[in-house]
Amino acid sequence: MRNAVLVLALLLLAGRAASQEAIVLSAGGARGLAHAGVLQELEARGHDPDIVAGTSMGAIVGALYAAGWSADSIADKLEHQDWREAFVPLPVPFGAVAPRHPALRLGAGGYLSDLRTNRELVHLLFEPSVRARGDFDRLPRRFRAVATDIKTGEAVVLARGDLARAVRASVSQPGFFTAIEWSGRRLVDGAVRDYLPVGVARAAGARRVIASDTIHPRPGGADSAAFGVAQRSLDWLTVHGAVGQDPPDTWILPAVDPKTSPIVYPSDPGPFLEAGRAAVVLAAPPPPALPARRRTPHALPGRLGSVRVEAHRYAAFLERGFAAEAGAPFDAGHVLARVDRAYATGLFDAVWVSVEDTLESPQLVVRADPRDVQAILGAVGYDEDRGGRAWLSLERALAAKGAPLDLALDGSLDGVTRSAALTLRRPTWSGLAWALGGGVAETEPRGFPDVGRAGGSIGVELRSIAPAAYGALSFRAESIDDDGGRDGGSFGPELLAGAIAPLVQVVGIETRLHATARFGDVDYEAGSVQASWTFGRRRWLVAPLAAAAKASIDAPLDAWPALGDEHLVPGLRWGDLRGRTLAAAGLDVARVLPKRTTLVLRLRGGRIEDRADRAGDEEVGGAALSMLWWLPFGRIELGYEGTTEGDRGAAVRLGASF
Repeated sequence: MRNAVLVLALLLLAGRAASQEAIVLSAGGARGLAHAGVLQELEARGHDPDIVAGTSMGAIVGALYAAGWSADSIADKLEHQDWREAFVPLPVPFGAVAPRHPALRLGAGGYLSDLRTNRELVHLLFEPSVRARGDFDRLPRRFRAVATDIKTGEAVVLARGDLARAVRASVSQPGFFTAIEWSGRRLVDGAVRDYLPVGVARAAGARRVIASDTIHPRPGGADSAAFGVAQRSLDWLTVHGAVGQDPPDTWILPAVDPKTSPIVYPSDPGPFLEAGRAAVVLAAPPPPALPARRRTPHALPGRLGSVRVEAHRYAAFLERGFAAEAGAPFDAGHVLARVDRAYATGLFDAVWVSVEDTLESPQLVVRADPRDVQAILGAVGYDEDRGGRAWLSLERALAAKGAPLDLALDGSLDGVTRSAALTLRRPTWSGLAWALGGGVAETEPRGFPDVGRAGGSIGVELRSIAPAAYGALSFRAESIDDDGGRDGGSFGPELLAGAIAPLVQVVGIETRLHATARFGDVDYEAGSVQASWTFGRRRWLVAPLAAAAKASIDAPLDAWPALGDEHLVPGLRWGDLRGRTLAAAGLDVARVLPKRTTLVLRLRGGRIEDRADRAGDEEVGGAALSMLWWLPFGRIELGYEGTTEGDRGAAVRLGASF
């Protein structure tokens, strides 16, 4: 009897070993979104793999799947992710105006900003990594990520450590993202060495391997266009660079458009997901032999012990910020909120958190990569109203008695305003930053005398990451030179607050509140509020909007609102219909078309009272129809617009909105 039981147990164990099915997900950048569709169809056919291995984008999707996410939840996450903003740098404060998006950033380790990617990976994978205690075999599905040692060219298989950071190492596309320091090695994108890690899955114990490959060129003729030929050639280089590639048992090739650039992500991932599902149907993998062995997630630690910080700069600052976690009950949300506070200071490009077991108690480990000591930030653009425009910011990171300081020299010019400012900021863990600065500005209101300002301010600023918002309360003193009004000293409080606008505001307007009261030789009050609400996703966007503003009669003309400013009413030029009181409303609608094109319709109208040109009050409506293409440096928008007053003209806008 005992022998029979032993034989039965051995047979069951052998069956378990045979059930070691693995899913391998290739690199591919934006094309890798198709992996989620592959997983959806495999799950629908009963597949439940024990092992997941991935490279680059495949490591992102694979880590979520290994962490216990269902295929449908991964697909839903990818569909709702704003991929256009995923690689946009964090907006930076700019003098006394709203934060701006730097399209140019010299001094960083890569062309694309990785801050948002780093933050998102930590938010998604911190808790699963804590449950596994850094052992990827203890995840609900065993997981392997592949990176490349940039010094030796060797493939590096990551099976332990901080899960989010391991995935980030696997996606470090050289030249675009900074490399990751890992145990004395500098790791870059795994696709440099092994874009489809089938051999890694077999080494982990897989008996059957299903591979989703979004890089391998599909059979058939190549595109004759120059870009298509170049892209297919790069794909073949990647495939042939995987020396000694072990073929999978089932090879799935999603029919993603081969002209799709790996670094340009779509606003609608739906076609990518459908391509993944259709490829599984075509490949028809055999049904799984046995259900996978499910792993129950390990418990979270009840209480944290000490906190260890690893950072070559601002370590003491981070230790103060995370000190409250030492000895406290473990709360993943609380830890992640502190990560967001660190990002909001603008001092760090990456903040990684993990929990490691020690002899005494679990230890929270914080690894941070401070931003460059010196950096050049900026952007350029063009529109038909103001012509060319540019802004540049020279930043330097300082420290005083362990407290971080940020020094910035900013300059901006366009066809209406020229300004320069020097600002010293001291970030704090409360989310606030103390700011001291001075600057000059000159504004040329269209058709009216110039207004010049020179002075300084002291105040406090607030910025948050989620939600993306900012605020500043300052006391400003300046000398005003108004060619058409009063000159002299002016001082008083100023309030600026709002939501941080995206790099490209496709529909709607920036949500913002601005108010100031001045005393002295030039005393006046001015205030404005504007907001929009965006509804819809994927193919359609709809945004109602409203704006109101008012300035006292003694205010300099640069403080008077205009229906033409910021393209508020289409068809008007910047500065048109300037007056003391403004009210406007409208509706914007956008439709995403093929070829990464967006069709935008803007219908807006407004009323201006007490006009600066002493004409009567006026109401005007405007409409614009344009084609918009989103690019990493901003927009390309071409259209036609007009007003109810008979104004007509072409609309041309390039670059970010500022």
